[in-house]
This record gives sequence, structure tokens and C-alpha cells, in this order.
Amino acid sequence: MSMTTNKLLRHQAFGFTLLELLVSLTVIGLLSSMVFIVREQSNDEKLSLDAIALRDTLLQARSLAISTGNAHGVVFHVENAGDGTVFKNASIHDEGETFVSRHWYAIIGPDKEALDYSKLRDRGGELPPLIKPSHNDADTFLTLADYVSVFEKAQIGPRRYLSPGVRILALSDIDVVYEYKKGRHGADDRIKGGHLSSPRPWFGHYDKASKTLYPWGAYNRERDAAAYIPTTGLDYEGYDGTIPYNPALDTNVNPDEVWGRIQLIWDFNTQRASGSTANYPGLVGKYDQDASKLYGRRLNYMGPDTSYLAKKPRPVVNAHWCDFMIYFLPSGTAKVTNGHSRHFFMNRNAYNTTAAGRAEMSIEFEEKKVGGFAVTLARDVDPDGDAHLYNEQNTLTGQPAYHKFETVEDAFASITPFKRIHVEQVTGIAEIRGNEHPHMQIKPEDLLGHSPYPRLDE
Repeated sequence: MSMTTNKLLRHQAFGFTLLELLVSLTVIGLLSSMVFIVREQSNDEKLSLDAIALRDTLLQARSLAISTGNAHGVVFHVENAGDGTVFKNASIHDEGETFVSRHWYAIIGPDKEALDYSKLRDRGGELPPLIKPSHNDADTFLTLADYVSVFEKAQIGPRRYLSPGVRILALSDIDVVYEYKKGRHGADDRIKGGHLSSPRPWFGHYDKASKTLYPWGAYNRERDAAAYIPTTGLDYEGYDGTIPYNPALDTNVNPDEVWGRIQLIWDFNTQRASGSTANYPGLVGKYDQDASKLYGRRLNYMGPDTSYLAKKPRPVVNAHWCDFMIYFLPSGTAKVTNGHSRHFFMNRNAYNTTAAGRAEMSIEFEEKKVGGFAVTLARDVDPDGDAHLYNEQNTLTGQPAYHKFETVEDAFASITPFKRIHVEQVTGIAEIRGNEHPHMQIKPEDLLGHSPYPRLDE
């Protein structure tokens, strides 16, 4: 056996040299970095693909409106995992393949049954009874369950669910939180120019004193407790009562008794009202002033719905009720509607069933500044990957406080990356905009202000 062979055998017997070990560790480190980069690219890719899917769906709805001569829209649904303090898509109960997206959207078209029923009124290209300029048509006033049924009949194609790791961050430019006071006869009057808190832009507002991020549209029990009536969380909590958190479902649910209108159908042939009012007289509450004015008679059909939605999850934005929709006219022009029905379903008042309270979603757009409407998608809350960002616990849920951050930089990191799908108002064309777009370019310090487009204000 040669000397070279003996050295080789001794080398194999006693393992690697120090140099070889260092080289091996370096290679392993490089491979680990490459795997991390691939994982990060994969997360960004999911966000990008979801943005593309939403853009294409909006363009599809526009195409349907033009080709059919009837308006078509895209409705959005945001059911939170957690207590609603942030828009969170994944629950702590989700593990791998058990994930079910709570953020989705769908195309809807005209409800042909409602179109045929309303022979005496020309609705043009509307989407009855989901969108109307007024609520003066009796067949609009349905129960919550009936509203869901109407939505399902008007839906075109399947729901589009967001991917794991992606969430809806905002559905407009500004979420305004109004302040109310008790008015005459027990009704609620919005204080002119008054706000419980300043407007929240689509990327949220960070309060340095409380180290709290107030995301666009999110629910906040602390602020609601200090208000005359609940005002945060868009149209989240109305006169039907406090929205409890259910830890088993890891979301907020409706109270035991959900208030809403009892169905009324007006028969134009017999000139008589019929429907659930006659079938369930025990559920009738105060009379409805809108319908009474329309038909010149006192109509009672306000009451609780205990059979369908009680104790069920309570979305912040409910596609079934068309809380928020981007829709397209046959000309291709884009419009929006928000807060269409929650006011009538959820506001109960001893004196006036149409009192303010949650009469609107408090969504505002800067279409005059940017020329259209937008939906923002972002990466989802990541309790494990973002553990270093969370230093407080949410005493209600037992989870980290996903809206509490030590610095504004940490708050900004929790919502990035994000992409906006912008719909041009005049043409209805949708496009994807990243943070490099001139209308965006959001920086961490922008969360300290209230402008949705700080670069445009300079």
C-alpha cells in the first residue's frame, strides 16, 4: 500500500480537516440563505398572484357589464380571524391544509326575478335589490336571511378566496370615524365636523403615545367604550348590541338576538302588502317611516331575527349585504357603493327605526385626487414570523396584540409588502400599483399622519 493511500485512509478515519469543515459550513449557510430567499419570493408571489386575480376579476365584471348591457359588480367580504382589531385572514386554529380564507370577493349581476317583479319602475342597469339610489322600493326591505338568498341568486361564478398569507388591508382611501350625540326624541345626531378620532388612511394610523396602530376599518373596543355609540369597525356594531368574541371560532359573532326588518312584499296588482309581517305578527316592532311615507299608511315590520344569524360570525364587511362593491355600468364606467343595507338591518331605536347609529360605512374616496377607487391587499398577520414585533398580549383573545407596536417602523413592517388594485373611475380599467407608484410611496413616518397620499400633498 502506498504512502498516499495510507494518508487517505487516515484522513477518512479521522474526519474532515478544519478547512474542509469551514468550507462545508459556508456552503450550508449559502444554501440556507437561498432557501430563505426562495421562501420570501414565494410569499411575495402569492400576494402578486392574488393581486392579478383581483384585477382580472374586476376587468371581467366590466366586460360583462358592457357585453350584456346590465351593470355588474364585485362585492367584498372580510370576516376577521381574531377580535377585529386588525384585518386578519388566518386563525390560530388554522393548521396547514385546514386554512379557510375569511377574505373573499365575488362577481354579482342583476337579480332577474327582482327586475321582472318591478314592472312599474324602470331600474335601468341597476343591480336590484342590492344597489339602489334610494330605499323606497318595498321589495328591498328583506330579512337578513332573505338578503343572503338574493345575493346567492345574483352571484356569477364562484367566490374568489385570498391565498394563505394574504389579506385585505383596505377597501378605500379613508375610513372616517364620526362622533355622535343624543338628539331630539332619542335619535342620534352626527356632530358636524366632529370626530371621535381622525380619519384613518388605507395603510392605517399609528399613535405614538399608546403605541397603537389603528388599521383602516378595524374594530376598537377601547374607543367604542368612550363613545356615545359604537363608531369604529366601519359598520360593525349597531343597535342590535355588543358583538362578543367567540374563542372557539376565533372571531366576533352576532349577539343572541339580531335585529332586522321583517320581509314586506308589495303587490302592485292588488295594492296590498304581504309577506312575513302577516306570518309572524309577534315579531313586529316599531313602524317603518320610509315605507309608511311611500305607501301613505302605517307599516310595522321591524323585529328580531333569532333563527338565522344569531351567534354566527359577524363580518366587518359582508358581501352578502353588499357592504362594499365596485360596480360597472354598461358604458364601462366604474362606481362604488357602501353601507347599503347594514343601517336598515342593524340599527334599533325605541323612537325611530331609521335613526343614525350605523347609517353608513364611513368610507371615503379620493377619486378627485387619484381618479378612481382602490382595494389594497397585503401580507397577512404572521404570529410566528412577526413574533419579534409583538410585545403585548390581547387579554380578550389570549393572542398577541396585533395592533400594538413599539415603533412606527414595526407597525409599518407588519403591513408590508402591499399592493393596490386601482380602478379608473371614467374608463373602469383596473391596474396593479406597488409602493413605487407616484400615488403611493408610503414610508413608516407616514403612519403618523392622516393623509392617504402624503407625497401628493407635498
